[in-house]
Amino acid sequence: MSQEAPSPAISPIPSSSHPSKHHSRRPTHSSYPLISISSAHHIIRGKCHEFNRMRERRDKDRDATMGSSCSSELVLLSHALGHVLARDVTAKQNIPDKKCSMMDGYAVREDDLVVGKNEKEEDQVVLRIMGEESLAGEATPKGISSGDACYITTGAVLPLNADLVVPVEQTEELTREREGERLVRIRGVKSLHAGKFVRQIGSDIKNGQVVLRTGLTLKSAEIGILAQLGVAKVHVFKRPVVAIMSTGNELVDYSAPMDNSKNTTVIRDCNRIMLQSCLREMNLGAQIIDYGIIKDNRYDVENALKQAIRHADIVITSGGVSMGDKDYVKPILEEIATVHFGRVRMKPGKPTTFATTELMDSKKLIFALPGNPVSAKVSYHLFVEPALHFMSGNESWHHPLLVTTVTHDIRMDPVRTEYHRCRVAWDAVDQKLLSRSTGHQQSSRLLSTANSNGLLIIPQGEGRINSGSKVKTLLTDLPQRLTSDELKEWMAVVSGAADGHHHHHHHHGTPPPDSSKIASAHERPLASQEKTIFNVAIITVSDRVHRGEMQDKSMPEMQKFFDQQNSLEGTSTLWEVMHTAVVPDESKDIRDKLIECCDREHVHLVLTTGGTGFSPRDITPDVTLPLLTRRADQLTTACMVDGLNSGVPTAMLSRAVAGIRDNTLIINLPGSSRGVKQNLETLMKGRLEHALKLMISKPTEH
Repeated sequence: MSQEAPSPAISPIPSSSHPSKHHSRRPTHSSYPLISISSAHHIIRGKCHEFNRMRERRDKDRDATMGSSCSSELVLLSHALGHVLARDVTAKQNIPDKKCSMMDGYAVREDDLVVGKNEKEEDQVVLRIMGEESLAGEATPKGISSGDACYITTGAVLPLNADLVVPVEQTEELTREREGERLVRIRGVKSLHAGKFVRQIGSDIKNGQVVLRTGLTLKSAEIGILAQLGVAKVHVFKRPVVAIMSTGNELVDYSAPMDNSKNTTVIRDCNRIMLQSCLREMNLGAQIIDYGIIKDNRYDVENALKQAIRHADIVITSGGVSMGDKDYVKPILEEIATVHFGRVRMKPGKPTTFATTELMDSKKLIFALPGNPVSAKVSYHLFVEPALHFMSGNESWHHPLLVTTVTHDIRMDPVRTEYHRCRVAWDAVDQKLLSRSTGHQQSSRLLSTANSNGLLIIPQGEGRINSGSKVKTLLTDLPQRLTSDELKEWMAVVSGAADGHHHHHHHHGTPPPDSSKIASAHERPLASQEKTIFNVAIITVSDRVHRGEMQDKSMPEMQKFFDQQNSLEGTSTLWEVMHTAVVPDESKDIRDKLIECCDREHVHLVLTTGGTGFSPRDITPDVTLPLLTRRADQLTTACMVDGLNSGVPTAMLSRAVAGIRDNTLIINLPGSSRGVKQNLETLMKGRLEHALKLMISKPTEH
């Protein structure tokens, strides 16, 4: 549960921005470029990365002087649920630390399991039952002798010399009245061998094994593992402090009575409590500072923003980001911070603004969201939620992205990608995921988010999406109202898609759901019958960029290139950058990211930039090559030839490779932004889109 901090008093801050000094009329056109959603994600991710790196540097300095950490803390295991591990957890003992029984039965020696010559029935033997027993939690008998069987319970330690356990179901207790001995007949001895039904030392966890790694979100299973290891307190990343405020003269607190006597617009402020609830739903335990409603007065807005920046890691505002005379948030942020973008090609949420500043060696992130409630909520899910996960230590987090079948016609926006609120549900009859619109999608109509668990990603374009089309859908919550069998089947489909299981071969048993009806991102057409959409992943491979020591110029160049391609008049192809990442020049990191993009994200095109030269750390081609199922060397050869023809002699030093892994094309590009742009232009001239269409088409006979 989130902790709520008291709102700090907002004291005046000396400023040249007093309202009396600002009377100029606002421009009628925004000076901010309309950037793509993928570019916005890339910018935010980069700034979150800087936040984490700055926090690590402060930790090193503080650790050296004070022996404590700014970014992590020790919490009780009982309070660690939902936190992100800040340190690897290494086992300090074997589990189990002794040989233990997996069953109730008898501990015996394998040498004694020889079928007796005088027995009438084969595959059985009779042994003496020891007087001592081995019971879980009690002292263990010292050992067993030849011909003995020791009764043992589940979890009890094996006596010395015993090397297997016979389940009680395979035994029958006998009595020799004359000698007073207790005997046990063991059946099916041929199926028994040393180690049978025995938990060996360290079979669960070995001493010295790294059990849980940094960056892992602690859920119930991880909490149980830590308890098993005897970890009472655990190092986790500190939760971010989030300041929230609403702006607007027309706003009143949601609990205030409505006064309709005045001839003015009065609106209950629903954004603030809604955004606070969104934070609590994440279960990140973020500390929330509520700054209340700030009136549309430049002096008050500036003071509130400055106070929030002082006290919080993330500042979230709603309202005041459009083009009105009283929309002060953007111009104030231009003065007190660095605004990275002020408009996004999305619907709703176009005026969403993102800025950062630094204070006391700390990076501060400011998200200025639109005032319309739906715009604020959608922008929160798309931008703020991932940032909170990144800043909490989970830099690999992302919303689940599925493909669903729409049950209604949807008109496309010719300029912006629309995030259409919908309800995702499992159709048990047709074995597919359906998405139903939540109704009228006006950005002020918060009712459209009620009972919604997904956002249909409607690409920009002319015309409409017909009912029955397959559309990419961002999942904001797990579909409800599923029976246990439906939920099991649904999760099997989703996990199969995530793990890259295409179900090419089936042997025995019940076949899984038809994956063609669930659809991977490769299936086309998605949504529009007029345009083909290709999903793209961009991976920057660079030690220095990964450490935050150098700016990544190649990835923005690629995103800009695809945005330009999408804006070409009459284009029949849309390129959507669905995944971006920066990894160091390490084999495992590069390989894991390539496999994630190909086998789990199922993108059509993976472009890597960097690591293609001759230095010892340039290993991108060496890691890529073993992952390919088919080579496509002509693509990189064409890029090299074009580079040489353009007067770039160093083009011959590129060791880049290209090829196909299942239904994904991987191409290595150079690390320079100039080389990236030139290579992309070469690939487009060579009909890259045609190659991708051939790659994903169904095989035909020639």
